[in-house]
Amino acid sequence: MVPRHLVVITLVVSTACASPSRFVPQPSSMKQIKDLTLADIRAGTNWLLAEPDSLFDPGAPVEDWRILPAASFSQDDEIVYSALTVTDAGVVTPLVLIKRVGDLDYGGDYCELVDGRWRQVGLNANPSAPPSQEYVANPLLQDSSFHAPDRDYRAEHREGFQRWAVYLTSD
Repeated sequence: MVPRHLVVITLVVSTACASPSRFVPQPSSMKQIKDLTLADIRAGTNWLLAEPDSLFDPGAPVEDWRILPAASFSQDDEIVYSALTVTDAGVVTPLVLIKRVGDLDYGGDYCELVDGRWRQVGLNANPSAPPSQEYVANPLLQDSSFHAPDRDYRAEHREGFQRWAVYLTSD
């Protein structure tokens, strides 16, 4: 029989070692990218991509990847940013940007909402795609891909997102 004080110590150590951006997901808190609504995007929510070894099939389409709400993110986390893109003609399309928080390079995997369905961007080449500008709702302070010594890209993204998000009007 294990002494009672050893059980308590084990529980305390296990809890103390848990990452602050992680939690035991409740079934109602986990979503797939394809479950996101325009309200989720308009809210500017950032999500944590669920752990690949336990919660999603890496061979699955990107829109099937599982995500969790999170209050904080580490440099090694894969984040799913709410975003949108605006063409020169003013057409606004909801996006999500999926990338590692600590990556210096801007960009990553993208999904767009078209005709009420999420789909991965770039699977089929579109040489006639119109020029557009992308805006991320809430770039993280620790995401160095938004850092420049002479410009505040985070503010530019937030302001652009807020200016155009009002045109996201239907699911």
